[in-house]
Amino acid sequence: MFNVYIIGAGQIGSRHFQALKRVKFPLSVTVVDPSEQSLAVAKKRYEEMPKGRYRHEIKYLQEIDTGQKIDLIILATTSNVRAKIIKDVLKKNQVRYFILEKIVFNKKSDYYAVKNILSKSKIKAWVNLPRRIRPIYKKIKEQLIGRVVSVRGIGSQWGLACNAVHFLDLISYLTGDCDYTVDTHHLDKKISLSKRRGFLEIHGTLYANFKKGSRCELSSHTSGNAPLLIDISNDNIRYIIREPEGKYWASNARDNWRWEEVSFRTPLVSETTTLIVENILTNGDCPLTSYEESIKTHLLLLEPLRHFLNKNSEKKYEHYPFT
Repeated sequence: MFNVYIIGAGQIGSRHFQALKRVKFPLSVTVVDPSEQSLAVAKKRYEEMPKGRYRHEIKYLQEIDTGQKIDLIILATTSNVRAKIIKDVLKKNQVRYFILEKIVFNKKSDYYAVKNILSKSKIKAWVNLPRRIRPIYKKIKEQLIGRVVSVRGIGSQWGLACNAVHFLDLISYLTGDCDYTVDTHHLDKKISLSKRRGFLEIHGTLYANFKKGSRCELSSHTSGNAPLLIDISNDNIRYIIREPEGKYWASNARDNWRWEEVSFRTPLVSETTTLIVENILTNGDCPLTSYEESIKTHLLLLEPLRHFLNKNSEKKYEHYPFT
């Protein structure tokens, strides 16, 4: 029986927990969160899911136990405590694999320190940037065949500091190019408070230019309720995607740019994590971004955002106050 821990039973962590119910082999699952309320909500959501093939062993804790041989940890806490948790867990337990949420850490030094710890212990880790495992983006990747691409994302109040990394990772997936620079000159100089207490958010427009020629333009309006619209194109194809509606419009040069409207469904975290966990536990791998690759994707974004923040706020930051 595989031993799986979920650390952090909030909105995302509880959805990961739901997904484990469908795993096709028996698990021992431990959910850890200091909040009794969060644990209660996670338990309720798990019990709401349809019965799976196996009745997994479930345990709820407010502190991480010790002396365990853990096959997989899904670490769904906020960014400011994640590195410390990894270090503390590995001092007292044996772990084979990690799935980490973004933004992974809030300090540059933590990215390299954790890399060294994981490498020394031969532990594999991935970052949950799920667009690269969604069918629509797999389809687009097959049509691009590594060619350069232009990606635009525009909507209201969706937050660049928290979410831009999703699109930068998507371009890396679509093109195989993970080297880029960002232009922060068109960001809104008024820094916003995040929906999560103690963190900040940035709106405006962020540009990114990739080494092999791909481009990215991401705009988050400071007000309104415009849904996120994604535009992916090059000289051969174009996709306009409205994920909240489950619709996209596609055209290509081969068909004389005739538009086709297609309905699609974005898999929920409570569904995708099932397959990811099964792949990791049976094959030792999964299609999510490796932690090593995601270090570069994160830091090429976060360092310029930190410098922008320090230019436009009274308080000066040595860390990334984003999650």
